Amino acid sequence: MKWKVLLFGFVFATMLSACNASPAAEAVNLTATPLPEPTATSIPSEQAQEATSLPPAASDAPILWAVPAHRLDGNRLVEGQGRLPDATPRDLSLNGTPNWVVAAPLGDDTLWVVVLNTGEVQAFRLNSEQVQSVALNVDQLPAGMPPLLRMQGEQAELIVPPEDASNRSHPTPLPDGRLVYVAGSGDLVIWDGETELGRIADLNLQPDARLLVDEAGRILTQTQATDRYAHGIMGDDLEGGEIALFDQGGGLLWTVGAEPPFVFEAISPIWEDLNNDGQRDIVATRAGPGSGAQLVVFDERGDEVATGEPIGQGNRWRHKIAVGPFGPNGEVELVDVLTPHLGRVAEFFQWQGDRLVRVADVPGYTTHIIGSPNLDMGIAGDFNGDGQIELVAMNPDSTELAGIQRTVNGAAAIWQVPVGGRISSNLAAVQDVEGRLWLAVGHRDGVLRIWGTE
Repeated sequence: MKWKVLLFGFVFATMLSACNASPAAEAVNLTATPLPEPTATSIPSEQAQEATSLPPAASDAPILWAVPAHRLDGNRLVEGQGRLPDATPRDLSLNGTPNWVVAAPLGDDTLWVVVLNTGEVQAFRLNSEQVQSVALNVDQLPAGMPPLLRMQGEQAELIVPPEDASNRSHPTPLPDGRLVYVAGSGDLVIWDGETELGRIADLNLQPDARLLVDEAGRILTQTQATDRYAHGIMGDDLEGGEIALFDQGGGLLWTVGAEPPFVFEAISPIWEDLNNDGQRDIVATRAGPGSGAQLVVFDERGDEVATGEPIGQGNRWRHKIAVGPFGPNGEVELVDVLTPHLGRVAEFFQWQGDRLVRVADVPGYTTHIIGSPNLDMGIAGDFNGDGQIELVAMNPDSTELAGIQRTVNGAAAIWQVPVGGRISSNLAAVQDVEGRLWLAVGHRDGVLRIWGTE
């Protein structure tokens, strides 16, 4: 099943005019060759003083959306081919600490939108030669709110939800032009950008719940937030008690619960075809005090169809990142990071029968900082341009990025690059109009570092 969309890095585009364990037996854990610290090209601050406005949108141009999770199905997988680790990074000086970054193609250039920890918004138009500050429709979001960027032609705008929206989640677009968002009360609200069209109450959504949407406009999310498993590694003690699927009108199709004391420990599932049968699967992280976290797969009827091994100890988490053709022969696999704050092991799984079987792992890398609400610090794509996708993850002190790739004997870190500071934002990527893949990350010193194609 293929979505009628354009995927570009952290952008999942929708056309609204017409989607700690031991190594595996044969795993080879190699260490990426450290690279010398590159001389980053710093962007002079005076270049960003005169902010320019973008031209009006062409009414017949397709509408594209950019979110920190890259895609609206929760799968952090991007298309295109990059040039890491050979690209010289470029550093953009910011007005503060960056929390969130989204990017989109903008004509022949790329647009980078940064939200600081204060909610201040900065935007930049970038090509291989220059950078220019861009004025968007707003210069401030509620502090902590992830951005939703709408692109139509060369017109860009951030979507600002009503005041009753949670400041820890962003609105999600539906294929017919409506949007849905998480209210601070835990309700799910259907909205047209100006008027509330409907409200589903008594869902008790997590404040940071991510609303996933498919090509038919169905909505998948975690509901019935509970603190019965107060692990608290993502900024609060609330996790999902149920997973629910709604039709495009907001009608409930089904729910599946995590039997107490278990919860779904994340902000959303991944909604992607894991067994390559043409139907989407729902991959969740189920966790409890005795067994810790376990990967579990449901079909689109809500039936449990596959599970992985539980960690075997409470307060131990798995961070699922992406589903894609990671295997050395293009096999579809799921990648996660086992105990990202302790063991820090990147794991690759294949679906075999009713089991998720680990086929490779690499220790020493993480995709989450403990206590952070940001679960988008890992991404998958072909960032070195060799024709095979890799997981991009952080080293333990979040000062370097590494590309971890499957091999015929297991998996290995095949490249690594320094980021110039300690990472504070999600990893943002964009595929430009020529198919080239760019990658960026913000760090605590108030800098956005971008790797391009040269």
